[in-house]
Amino acid sequence: MDNKWLHIAVILMFTLVPVVHVVSADTTSKTTLSDWLFERLARYNTDSTGGGLFPSSNTGWSGSGMNGPFPYVPSTIRTRTIPTPHPTPVPPDPSAAPVYISGLDVTGEYVKLTNQGSQGIPMTGWKISSSKGKNIRFIDWTNPDGSIFSFTLRPHSTVTIYSGQSGTITPTRLYWPYEMWDDAGDTAYLYDPEGNLASSLTR
Repeated sequence: MDNKWLHIAVILMFTLVPVVHVVSADTTSKTTLSDWLFERLARYNTDSTGGGLFPSSNTGWSGSGMNGPFPYVPSTIRTRTIPTPHPTPVPPDPSAAPVYISGLDVTGEYVKLTNQGSQGIPMTGWKISSSKGKNIRFIDWTNPDGSIFSFTLRPHSTVTIYSGQSGTITPTRLYWPYEMWDDAGDTAYLYDPEGNLASSLTR
């Protein structure tokens, strides 16, 4: 068998090593056979000539009861990358939010916000967004008489925000002059003044 096929045989052998537990005699340490093999193979993969399949040393693995020679393992196998787990994002729980999106009609062009708390919520700084990146922002604005208007969502109440139309503002009805929602389907996102996602709803 030439060196090429012997390399392949060794690679397959160490790729298919089963993961089992190796426990020391005093039972105070535990590792996997795969980690144990890779750690020791790295120590003995030091053949300075680079011309042979096996290192020139014939020394056994300390404490293993095994003697050399030991196979050369390519760096692509010795170098292992353990992927960092990415937790699945959890959507906000409407039952835990003081203000949440309680309704969305993409063809009727309106979205409903409900305050389920016992206190009024000043809405300045809150933002509603669509999946297409359209936004409605709650801001303070100056009335013709110079007074400042800011909308507060009353406790245990719901406000309906109509888009693409105008009307008379009341504590339960607001109007936005531009259309917001995709008639084929859309998602409404509600962000608090700090930019945290407070609620979402898809229709």
